[in-house]
Amino acid sequence: MKLNNPTDVIALIGAITGSLSLLVNYLNHLITIPKIDVDLDDTFDSYWSKGNLLIDKTSRLSSSQKLAIDANIIVISLLITNQRNIPVTIQNIELERGNIPAPSLSFNSPKLDNSLPIYLINAPYTHFPLRLEPYDISRFSIVMISDEPKNEDAIKEITLNIKTPYKNKEFTFDIKNAHYILLHKNLRSFRLTALALQEEQNNKTD
Repeated sequence: MKLNNPTDVIALIGAITGSLSLLVNYLNHLITIPKIDVDLDDTFDSYWSKGNLLIDKTSRLSSSQKLAIDANIIVISLLITNQRNIPVTIQNIELERGNIPAPSLSFNSPKLDNSLPIYLINAPYTHFPLRLEPYDISRFSIVMISDEPKNEDAIKEITLNIKTPYKNKEFTFDIKNAHYILLHKNLRSFRLTALALQEEQNNKTD
């Protein structure tokens, strides 16, 4: 293309400048879009178990314990990461249909047997809305009551809807039976989980 006069040169420079400006604005828009990553915590435990194995039946039962004792207790320990340099607020985490959230449910930790000091530890609970600062990380557990599975070895597929002011996003996880996890848990992994729990408790008291 030949530029025959100064007007053509100015027009070309304007077109290039305008295109670059649009590109920069688009890139800035992408950077400022909230982005979170949600995974199962690899330190704390996520599991499900029959409620009658975990509920202490020697004391008076609450209404949620009465409901859970004939169903399943599902614990999901999450690790949520804010991947942007802007704060993001998680309004709530909704569960798939058929599961009842039970954040205040009291139950015993699943244990392999009385002779081994190994049991499952879930992350501490949290309250919503939850605000994550830039590049912040939050660990917490969700507890729910669910219907009985078809068999003891079943893996329950749980879908969580993470709600933020910008956008809602679904994450699906496979949650294994507590007894299966206990059979594959060693003292080293249990120690790491116990230390993480102690650190969480220390942070709350500081």
